Amino acid sequence: MIWRMGRRFPAIAIVALTCCVAFCTRTGAAATSAVSEPVARGAQRSGDEAPVAGIDALDRSLILTAKLRGKNILVLDMLDPDRKSTFFGRWLSDEISSDLGTGESEMTVIDRAKFAQALKDSELVQDEPADRKEMMQEGSRLGADTMIVGSYVAIGDKLGVTLSAYDIADASGFSLVNLLGSVRVKLPVSIEMSRNFDDTLDALRPKDGAFNAGEGGISEAMCEYCPPAHLPNSRAKGTVILDLVIDANGQLGKISLQEGQTPQPSEALAKNAIAAVRKWKFKPAVDPDGKPVAAHVQAVTTFK
Repeated sequence: MIWRMGRRFPAIAIVALTCCVAFCTRTGAAATSAVSEPVARGAQRSGDEAPVAGIDALDRSLILTAKLRGKNILVLDMLDPDRKSTFFGRWLSDEISSDLGTGESEMTVIDRAKFAQALKDSELVQDEPADRKEMMQEGSRLGADTMIVGSYVAIGDKLGVTLSAYDIADASGFSLVNLLGSVRVKLPVSIEMSRNFDDTLDALRPKDGAFNAGEGGISEAMCEYCPPAHLPNSRAKGTVILDLVIDANGQLGKISLQEGQTPQPSEALAKNAIAAVRKWKFKPAVDPDGKPVAAHVQAVTTFK
């Protein structure tokens, strides 16, 4: 069996003898974050103002990792642990965009306000998966060939951040092959940062104590032993999507059938997928310091 990991994007199909299985991070609106109206709580800093502590180093790391020099970049709204665009996420995106536009990086940074207006004119809705390709096309029309998406979550007394750069030159849609590079860090919470929180740092912690793997500075969890599911003497076909919680010791915790699957898998398929997952062995996700943490992941099993 071949495994393909996803970072906030749906996993690509994987071939197996009796089933097709993918193990990836939880998917959803995070992959489709757009840019909302510019923040209004405080004006964006000018080019000669110092960036928020840690953001300059974060941007430099992404520039080197994703080889962004010479690119035309558009920064999308950073998303919170619930994969929502909030005031703080937009403010943080503005800071990242402003910092990328300074210095001698030989990059062109697309105006986020212009992109927000383009989305509004096209009646595209933020966080709608169906609008993913259209959003990239709008970015391309403004000259962008690279989009940066990101997420954040409270980790201890710091802010965990993941930034990923994607090549959108052909505007064909997000996929793993378009990933240019990704960085994950913990940023110190500065006074300026805390002033722009929608609530408090505590409000940015995962509600159930389990992070979203691949987001907010958290790595992916890994499946180390993953035998495929089997349906003996059955011609049943279909896909089962399971939401899993892998604890800090790599033990499988809660297993639930993802709601709203279309088409809904049969009871037989669901039972066999769950039975197979219970036999798997995992390596837990870790924070930017390498500390194992509990995390949500998604297992996709396709019976063929």
